[in-house]
Amino acid sequence: MSSEFERFVKDKLDRTLQVPVKRDLEPHRNFLFATEQVLDDLLGFLQDPTRFPSKIINDLTTLFRDLAKNRHIYTFVNPAVSAMDYGVPETTKPLLVYLPVEFINQTNADPLFSLSEVVYISSVSRDFWKGEDVEDDLKTSNNAEVYTSEMLLTFQEMGGKDGVEGNLNILSNRYLRDIYKKYPRGIATEGVDWAEFIVEPYHPIIWGS
Repeated sequence: MSSEFERFVKDKLDRTLQVPVKRDLEPHRNFLFATEQVLDDLLGFLQDPTRFPSKIINDLTTLFRDLAKNRHIYTFVNPAVSAMDYGVPETTKPLLVYLPVEFINQTNADPLFSLSEVVYISSVSRDFWKGEDVEDDLKTSNNAEVYTSEMLLTFQEMGGKDGVEGNLNILSNRYLRDIYKKYPRGIATEGVDWAEFIVEPYHPIIWGS
């Protein structure tokens, strides 16, 4: 992304994200805590309407936190992944959310992409909670991309009259640029059923019911 856009995004994030953690100098337990704290900071930013004015993304990330709090999701650092990912164990119900070892450094280098990962995984978690087959890659990814586009559009609106230099196509990240082109109006994009993306609040469920 452009340096101007990068500064804009970083200005909107908690200052804690600006503090690099040197993994080789930190005790293992502290490193794991710091990594999950960065995830929590990103969620907190996206969840807070005073800092990120998008009700649909506020609701989506609130649901993620509620699912994690109630142990429908387990998050942990997984050395086998290079970006946020997820898995569905055959023998247990909770969705497993993986954080890469370099998550802190990745967030410092490209906070917008880390935010997009959080939105993506939050969407997957919503689908999982609704009982959908999140291993259906096409449907799962399409849903997540619509929410990600909503996030990008919100940043554009937050950028003021020029909408972050006037055009989100300045994004150097091809993945995000392609999502923006695919869903240029987020949930209002032609062909997208916006009602399908309304986020219902968390309520307790009984597995298998």
